[in-house]
Amino acid sequence: MVVLGTGFFTCLLWQFWIHFDYGARMPRSPQADSGRTFRISVNHGAIVYVTQAEFGRANFVLSDLQLVQFSVLAALGILRVRYKEL
Repeated sequence: MVVLGTGFFTCLLWQFWIHFDYGARMPRSPQADSGRTFRISVNHGAIVYVTQAEFGRANFVLSDLQLVQFSVLAALGILRVRYKEL
């Protein structure tokens, strides 16, 4: 249970980090000289521009890792129903 709970909150914190870090650090307009040409929406719809590597990282965290997070949450729920004392 502790491992699943830790995994869930780690995924959640990583998502928050992407939104707040990218929202604060990334430019609001494309910068071709630095390679920041990939458009991404963060932090309640703010549009920022990132590099291809940063875009790939955000895409992994905000889509693929979110599936893992919901799977962990479902496993926690199933374990809680199965073993009522948890």
